[in-house]
Amino acid sequence: MKLLVNISPLLKPHLTGIGHYTREIVARLLDHSDVEDIVGFSGFHHFDRTSLRTLLENTLNNKNSVSGGAGKVGQSLYALVRESIKRVPFSRNIATNLLQRNVQHFFADKPEYIYWESGYTMYKVDNPVIATIYDLSHVRYRQFHPAGRVRWFAAKVEYTVKNADRLITVSEFSKTEIQRVYGVPAAQISVIYPGVSEEYLQTYSPEEIARVAKHYNIPQNYLLAVGTLEPRKNIAGLLHAYLKLPTMLRKNFPLVLVGCKGWQHSNIDKLIASQVARGEIYSLGYVAQDHLPLIYQGASALAYVSFYEGFGMPVAEALASGIPVITSDRASMPEVAGGRAELINPEDIDSIANGLLVTLEKCTSRDRSMHTESKSKRAGDVEMHAKKTIANRFDWQVSADRVIQTAQAVRGQ
Repeated sequence: MKLLVNISPLLKPHLTGIGHYTREIVARLLDHSDVEDIVGFSGFHHFDRTSLRTLLENTLNNKNSVSGGAGKVGQSLYALVRESIKRVPFSRNIATNLLQRNVQHFFADKPEYIYWESGYTMYKVDNPVIATIYDLSHVRYRQFHPAGRVRWFAAKVEYTVKNADRLITVSEFSKTEIQRVYGVPAAQISVIYPGVSEEYLQTYSPEEIARVAKHYNIPQNYLLAVGTLEPRKNIAGLLHAYLKLPTMLRKNFPLVLVGCKGWQHSNIDKLIASQVARGEIYSLGYVAQDHLPLIYQGASALAYVSFYEGFGMPVAEALASGIPVITSDRASMPEVAGGRAELINPEDIDSIANGLLVTLEKCTSRDRSMHTESKSKRAGDVEMHAKKTIANRFDWQVSADRVIQTAQAVRGQ
């Protein structure tokens, strides 16, 4: 089998969830016995198998920043195009047409290749196409996106859904959403879960955890929240709920926010400013990928109270790390948690606050009963079983195998 993969998500300075999904699966496709050849493209730049491998290594070794070799060229072109088109009237349409022409020219002599679109928006080509749709937040929660983004996604996703030979999505929830909104038959949609990387399943020493905590100047015990600082992630709701907790509980478990600033982040910045000054909230921004597993494992619990997610990777990563999780009772979050999380109503501040209170009080009781044990050793039989369950449910090799199976089904049509 020969594959063409849109690797544009790998050329961003910091990888998003789509970037991680693409990177981890492509890394396994490179060495897959059923893959005769795999070529990456980003519209203006192409990556053969060797340069694609180098690109993936760079995203790992340089804290998710693509640098050096082909990666540097690709990222530079990506940044140049992205910044330039913002200054030109009708720029997005012009850029799309230029990219479309370049892709069609590149695909012209590769009719035997199957095209995997790793993002939402496929190019118009004659090759067989499998395309990934992660969620439909632009349909269900339009208020959480800029109006221009909603219009652009609405047109592009509809084209993808109608023209791809097969769709991939990341949860049964998202599959149902695609069926309801676009009327796609269930047989045409493959659910391929993301995997949880090995780094989250490891047990780190107290010294390793303390070293990373010191690097970010965060305390020994804390409540963790991971996600872009934007309205859809409901960071504001989490902050309001957190401030309802007893003062002593907030003192014992400061809130640590991990994530880049997103759309309309200024409102969130205002909310956290005074609490940061008091030492009750720590806002770390973007965290290096090799540090994140230790930050998870050093946390007392994770709060992930998003309004809407196609998957909700932090829930899986936290459970793999052996820490308690408070998450939303809707969208994909209950599916990912698999009955191992405290579920709350993200639209109800009191519900969130109660979920935090119940979980953190349990953490307090557990820490008292285990005061002689290090935090890295605290996982009991139940937590170890949970880690194994997560490892079995969310395996990147299985994800790659299922992409191959989906491509084979398309080839056999």
